[in-house]
Amino acid sequence: MPTIRIAALVAAASLVAAATAGLAADASAAATRAASSITAHASDNTPQVGQEFVVRGVYDGPGAAAHDVKIQTFRNDRWLNIDGARVTTRSDGSYRVRLVLNIRGVRDLRAVGIAGGDHRNAYARFVVEVLP
Repeated sequence: MPTIRIAALVAAASLVAAATAGLAADASAAATRAASSITAHASDNTPQVGQEFVVRGVYDGPGAAAHDVKIQTFRNDRWLNIDGARVTTRSDGSYRVRLVLNIRGVRDLRAVGIAGGDHRNAYARFVVEVLP
């Protein structure tokens, strides 16, 4: 009877050690997949309908490769891609997107840095008021 208890305790201790090591590995992997960041600055916060304005920023996506950045608008309770508003970052991570908005009113927009793989995308929200 005592031998069975000792074996059960050793097995339980082994499982706890394995689970702890697994959690540490997951935490380490999560640290290497640290969230990227992105900035977004509109050249004009009150453009006219049909007027071109520029969104600039910097995206420090994972790795040294160039990354895609797209601009989305929040309409009908969901984020929608704006046609043609997708660019690739330069070698220093900076980007520049030209936008023309044709729907007037306050527009909730965001820049999305596409991370790829098992990394998380980065988001930067900004608001413009499109005037008639």
